[in-house]
Amino acid sequence: MGVDHFSAMGMSTGGMTLLHMATSQPRRIDSMVLISTTSYFPDQARAIMRRASFDTMPQEVREMYRECAN
Repeated sequence: MGVDHFSAMGMSTGGMTLLHMATSQPRRIDSMVLISTTSYFPDQARAIMRRASFDTMPQEVREMYRECAN
């Protein structure tokens, strides 16, 4: 996309993505706003996240995501 640097706002997972970018490519981010974002996952949460996928989500959650994607 050719974006060298930017300002951004990230909510939840979007904020975690911004945090990752800020630590791996700090010169690209001019400023950021993080909403409902965590910077730390305890071991228990990491184990849950490793098992999580679209296929393991409850049917109603998958349907919600599909609706939002339209």
